[in-house]
Amino acid sequence: MTRLRSLTLLDIDYPSTVLDGCIFSLDTLTCGFPFSKPLSKFLQSQHNLKEAHFLTPFDFPRSLDFEPTCLPNLSRITVPFTWLPHIVPGRPVSEIASIGYRAGNPVDFSIYALSTVPIQKIATSDYYLIQNSEPLLASIFPLLTHLLVDQRIYVRFLFIYFI
Repeated sequence: MTRLRSLTLLDIDYPSTVLDGCIFSLDTLTCGFPFSKPLSKFLQSQHNLKEAHFLTPFDFPRSLDFEPTCLPNLSRITVPFTWLPHIVPGRPVSEIASIGYRAGNPVDFSIYALSTVPIQKIATSDYYLIQNSEPLLASIFPLLTHLLVDQRIYVRFLFIYFI
């Protein structure tokens, strides 16, 4: 499978070690794995990956982190909100869909500004994230062209992605 460019693995019952030894170079990855050392090791080898969708209910583990050189071409992501500080900084991410935001927690919009390119599309699963904050959004995201606020974003993503 050396020519494989797109991979979808949504069953989180399989460990991410299923990716050990894979030699393909992906453009797109969709998976339900929690972030782990085996997944991090696999991602370190994916220099061409432009689009990643981590559809997991798990928060980003405090004991692990992404290497700054990992995924240098990543431009489009779907991740749990807690993953954003680990994936956005230093990468050319212009399209972000965040899932699993917990209302009541403080929102730090500066995470989005750590992308190496302006954010153009945002989708979020919790309207509390942007309630009454239009002026703030306009100042932080001057090139924003698409904004989707929908509590069912995970379901919408699956529907749109697989149809």
